[in-house]
Amino acid sequence: MAGDKDKKPPPPKPLREFVAPSRRALLGAGPPPLSATIPLRSLRGLTLPPPLTGPIRLDGTQAPLTSPPPLGFLAPWVEGGMDLLKGLTVGAESGYDTPAAQMGELVQAGLPLVGGLKGLATTGRGLYSRVDDALRLIPTKGAHPNKVASLLKSNASAEELAYRQVPEFLAEKGNATVTQAELAAHLAAHPAPMPQVVTRGDPPAALITARGNVDARARDLRAAALNDPADWVGVNNLDRINALWWAQEAAGGDARALQKLQDVAVDPDHLETLLAFGRAQNESTALGRQIEAVPTRKYQTYQVPGGENYRETLLTLPGQPASPRKSAVDIARDMGYGPDDPLPLHVQQEIQREIDASVAVQEGQRQFRTSHWEQPNVVVHTRSNERTLPTGEPGRFVEEVQSDWHQAGKREGYQLPPAQEADLRARYNALAAEKETVAQQRDPRTNVMLDEPRWHELSREQEAIMAQVRGGVPDAPFKETWPDLGLKQQVLEAAADPHAQWIGHTSGATQAARYDLSKQLDEIHYQPGQERLLAFDKSADKVMDRIVPADQLADYIGKEGAQKLLAQPFDNEYRTSHVLRGADLQVGGEGMKHFYDNLLPKRLEKILKPFGGTVERGTLGGRTKAEIDAEMDALSDATPVMTANFRDAMERLQAERNAAHEVTPEMWFARLTPEMKARILKEGLPLSLLLGMVPLSQLGQPAPPEAR
Repeated sequence: MAGDKDKKPPPPKPLREFVAPSRRALLGAGPPPLSATIPLRSLRGLTLPPPLTGPIRLDGTQAPLTSPPPLGFLAPWVEGGMDLLKGLTVGAESGYDTPAAQMGELVQAGLPLVGGLKGLATTGRGLYSRVDDALRLIPTKGAHPNKVASLLKSNASAEELAYRQVPEFLAEKGNATVTQAELAAHLAAHPAPMPQVVTRGDPPAALITARGNVDARARDLRAAALNDPADWVGVNNLDRINALWWAQEAAGGDARALQKLQDVAVDPDHLETLLAFGRAQNESTALGRQIEAVPTRKYQTYQVPGGENYRETLLTLPGQPASPRKSAVDIARDMGYGPDDPLPLHVQQEIQREIDASVAVQEGQRQFRTSHWEQPNVVVHTRSNERTLPTGEPGRFVEEVQSDWHQAGKREGYQLPPAQEADLRARYNALAAEKETVAQQRDPRTNVMLDEPRWHELSREQEAIMAQVRGGVPDAPFKETWPDLGLKQQVLEAAADPHAQWIGHTSGATQAARYDLSKQLDEIHYQPGQERLLAFDKSADKVMDRIVPADQLADYIGKEGAQKLLAQPFDNEYRTSHVLRGADLQVGGEGMKHFYDNLLPKRLEKILKPFGGTVERGTLGGRTKAEIDAEMDALSDATPVMTANFRDAMERLQAERNAAHEVTPEMWFARLTPEMKARILKEGLPLSLLLGMVPLSQLGQPAPPEAR
């Protein structure tokens, strides 16, 4: 029985073997072996032969290799699949007629890929963990924890070591030897915080082309299936129409639909044509869903004119586990009361407060959300486009690098680690027990507590503990290195782009001009009594009227704007509003200049320096509005009579002026040679850098686009 159970059934005999030669050109020769060049469509519904069996990683989950992933998820095949994909060439039938290296365009479709660009088959190593790399430095037989700590600290970032609880692991070992296998097991149980990538933008042209090619093939197959009357002798019109639906269902694995199809199409040649149509139609539907699933871009108006292929790249982290919620019985038991004991009123109040705090903490720990993105736990986002320098060199231009999460953390603080929270809760419960003891020690005549000051002292300490437990946003890594993380993702994508010859980002002056409130608004009012924020544009029309707590004003008008607004004296006779108007609206410049002209260029150069890259200052080129105005004036002076050529020239100049800048935008950029790009893809980029980074503290960071 065991032998029969382990025996694998023979693979089904494909109907293509019975297809007449006259139709082989239309149907194709069928899926060849996976080691050969294959059309992308052949991966759909294909059962993989041995030895490619085992788990795959799709968006962090496990699935058998016998269920191939859809488009965009080919790369995370981890057992044997990577070797297959390195040599994979995608066939022209689906529009992908270049080597798999060109499949990097799928990143632009907004498909989540584990480990940054690491998931793509031919983008090389992608983001990697220095801690995992340092594991090989530990002697196989082991070493003293202090020696292990020294080796790790010299080769990995303190931030990642702390996130993966390596110091605690080594401390628990005491003086016992730490083996490589023990450390490997700990690291496996505490994986590196690899982000997932979601890109908002237009669907990639290759994906649209692929669907168009599949649709054309489906139309040809439909015509071939329906147009020969000899194929439909004795079949009524209703069954003839239904056959197209049955074909799609049968191609998807529906056995009953296949039987119905076999009843009306008794000729194997005709049956295979119908099934081929069903497969093509199903593939078109799947491609259409992928196109529709591409997250739409939101902030394309916040970019320097002249770019193409604008996108918004979000790097997200997995949600954090919530703290277990205690019941009233559990809390009462911790305070020394049984389930049937009567509870004094003050004990009931304490229990209710702790339940409320527990719920608040649990809800807050699930995920971090911001009003700017639907996706939760976005640790950093970048906005970018593609453009060409005056020298004719195409490249990747980063419009913005921002972290709503860590900006909120800087303002509000972070929730405590579980162990520290557990210690505080234990302390809270001990205080509650002591309070109960103090409350029971009363004067027998007056029933007044003998040590009421101590009772209030204990209550204040409990309140302080609850404030610590309740406060802040969920904790997250990359507190100081989120700019690097955003830049690394952009560098990896630029390295995978065969056309990109440089990567750069905006200057501080561009950012300050972009979000200069004085260019967009005439007045901003804030009524602290009602926590009401109002804004009026240049036409005196109200463009904002929201309830905003004072500590959240920076989310809407930036940190500097919020500080300046609250510092204004009350404006009107009722003394209820702070008002910014005129020159006072010019805010946000210094913090943006520091970030985009000092910190980001240094971080970008630190990332590229191992590959020979340097960062320099340049301009995006193009004529300014003033220069175009001068040419238009000269043309008008030289053309006394209106002509068609004059109108055409003025229309051309006006179109150029509409996209021109007041001043030529400056930028910071680094050139990417083919050799640099090849090394970046091969060697990858570390998830966290080592020491020597510019700290983010005390920087006046700009708020996200919508907030300004």
